[in-house]
Amino acid sequence: MIASGLSIGIGKRELMEDYYLEEISDVVGEWNRLHNPEHEEIVEMKPEEFLGGGGEWLD
Repeated sequence: MIASGLSIGIGKRELMEDYYLEEISDVVGEWNRLHNPEHEEIVEMKPEEFLGGGGEWLD
């Protein structure tokens, strides 16, 4: 359990004090999903949508 936490950047003290035992498997699973190059989600959006719309345009 400690080795899994350390491998994803969670220190031993933080793992023992800030996480419940039941959450650790969910956190590790989500980290693996996000860092799996084969499961990369590609989301296309317009810059206006990303920035929240509005703003000023420079010509």
